[in-house]
Amino acid sequence: MTSFQENGDREFLLSRLPEFLQACHAKSYLRKHLKAFSGRQVGLIALGKAAPDMMQVAVAYLGCSHGGIMVARKGEEKYIDGIQSLGASHPIPDQSSMEAAKAICSYLQHLPQGLPVVFLLSGGASSMACLPVDGMSLLEKAALS
Repeated sequence: MTSFQENGDREFLLSRLPEFLQACHAKSYLRKHLKAFSGRQVGLIALGKAAPDMMQVAVAYLGCSHGGIMVARKGEEKYIDGIQSLGASHPIPDQSSMEAAKAICSYLQHLPQGLPVVFLLSGGASSMACLPVDGMSLLEKAALS
């Protein structure tokens, strides 16, 4: 068995790393997935560590005629005109995570019936927005994370 260094794979991968990382960025991949909603009014929700980048792309491509809500990691919130921006806890949910989940539910309840919603999820979402089921405390939920 050969190692990465012995057969040159390591150097190849390192030389291509910027290209690979760029391909993973929301600006590179998200537009093609939003085409189905082009020209339509939609609700917008972005949740997770990549929420600010994803929401920025979605608003630029689709607009935000019905506003939207974005939940990012505390301290990484970003102002986007027309979008409610919240910070929540990661990796362990806390009270801010429950407030974010309630804000998302409220946003959805106030949208016109039948309006499509683009819901963009990335890593950390399950911590940043959580509403434990009846009978479970936030501490019990946090222990599962």
